[in-house]
Amino acid sequence: PEFYKGLEEQFKNVIERNSIPGLSHSIVVGDKIVYSNGIGFRNKEKELPCTPDTVFPIGSTSKSVAALSILQLVEKGKLKLDDPIDKYVDVKWARKYGDDNPITIHHLLSQTSGISDMGLAKILLRGMFGDEEGPEEYDLSTNEAYINHINGAYEFINPSGRYSYC
Repeated sequence: PEFYKGLEEQFKNVIERNSIPGLSHSIVVGDKIVYSNGIGFRNKEKELPCTPDTVFPIGSTSKSVAALSILQLVEKGKLKLDDPIDKYVDVKWARKYGDDNPITIHHLLSQTSGISDMGLAKILLRGMFGDEEGPEEYDLSTNEAYINHINGAYEFINPSGRYSYC
C-alpha cells in the first residue's frame, strides 16, 4: 500500500539526517503485526542488514519499564518487594547466603542483589552486532538457556552488600 511506501521514505530520511546505521519498525493493530521492515544495517562493516527480526540493544531503558510493571503488581497484591526471587524464577543461587538472607525483588530493583553482569552484556552485544565468534556455550536465545547460564555463575556478593550497576 501507498501508506507503507511513504512510511519507508520517512524512515530513510530519518536515517540519513541523523547518521543512523539502521532501524527496524513494525505497525501493530490490536495484537497483530500488519507491517514490518528493516532499513539500513545492523553492522555496517559487515553489511549485515536490519530486518524485522533484528534485536537492538536498548540499554537500561528496560529497567524503568520492568520496575513500573513490578510496582503495578505490588499495588495489585500479586507480589511483594520482599519476596525472594526464587519464588518466581528457578535460580539455585537465590539463597546462597542462607534462608534468612535471600535475594529479593527489592534487591533486583535497587541493584543491590550482588549479581554481577556475568559477561552477559558482551555475549548479547556480540550476537546483536553480528560477531559470530565466541564459544557456543553462550546460547542465551531462550529463557531456559539464560537461566542455565546464570545458574552456572557464582560471581556474587552478599545481597544488600553494595550497589552495583549492571
